[in-house]
Amino acid sequence: MRGFLVGLLVLAQAADASTWTEWERLCHEACPSHHVDWICGDCYLFLVENFDTTLSRNERLRVQRIADTRRRCADEVAGFSCEFSRSLAAYGRLNLLPRFVRYGCKSIRCEEAAICSRVPKG
Repeated sequence: MRGFLVGLLVLAQAADASTWTEWERLCHEACPSHHVDWICGDCYLFLVENFDTTLSRNERLRVQRIADTRRRCADEVAGFSCEFSRSLAAYGRLNLLPRFVRYGCKSIRCEEAAICSRVPKG
C-alpha cells in the first residue's frame, strides 16, 4: 500500500512539473519578449490571485477545489511556488491554461530574472 501511495505522489508531482513546463512553453510562444516565466517567486501569488478575479464564481471554486493549496502546500515555508504549481495544475485540468497565459502576457514584462517593469498589483 505504501508503495502505491508513493507512486501516486510521484505521478502528481510529475503532472505538476509537466504543467509548469507547458505554461513556460505557452508563455514563450505567446509573448517571448515579456519573459513572463522570469517573474519573482513572491509575485506568483499576485498573478494567480489577480487572474482568479477574472474567472466566474464557479470556475474559481473549481480551481480552488482542484488546487487544494491549503492542504497540498501546508508544509511550504517560503515563497509561493507550491501554490503557483497547484494553480497551474488546476488551470490545466480545466483548460484555463491558455487564458492564464494570455493574462500573464498582458500583466507582466520582465527585463531580467525577478526584475519586472510590469507586474500584477497586489
